[in-house]
Amino acid sequence: MRGIAHQRQAQGKLLLCRSHAQQSYIKQRILLNIALNAGVQVYLVLGTLLGWSPLAILAGCMVLGISALALYIDSAKAMGRFMEAVMGGASRMSQGDLTVDVPTAGNNVTAREGLQVMQSLQDTLRQMMATLRDGSNEVNIAATKR
Repeated sequence: MRGIAHQRQAQGKLLLCRSHAQQSYIKQRILLNIALNAGVQVYLVLGTLLGWSPLAILAGCMVLGISALALYIDSAKAMGRFMEAVMGGASRMSQGDLTVDVPTAGNNVTAREGLQVMQSLQDTLRQMMATLRDGSNEVNIAATKR
């Protein structure tokens, strides 16, 4: 029992570190999105006040707007992949299938951290099942020796 408690404590510390990295990544994405949206507004106002041509204003706003859209689409795709992986893993685990690992690879920190938590849950369930199986075998052996 002492080993399991120590392992859970170490996993808790690791999850806190991961949670901090995840929060930092999310803050960076939010700040980038705010900066792009503010950039469009500032560019539009400055271009109008300085008498730039409408085509130059439109082109600049389009570049900044497309960048913001790309950031949004990337975040939405990553969330979709994350949800698919989580739901697939949860579905398999609810059916008692612990044989397939939850995929934890990817370039999105938030999704990767969430999937690593699911993998940790699956590993814990595997350990619990092994302990139960060992206990069941010991009871079976003791019962047959009687």
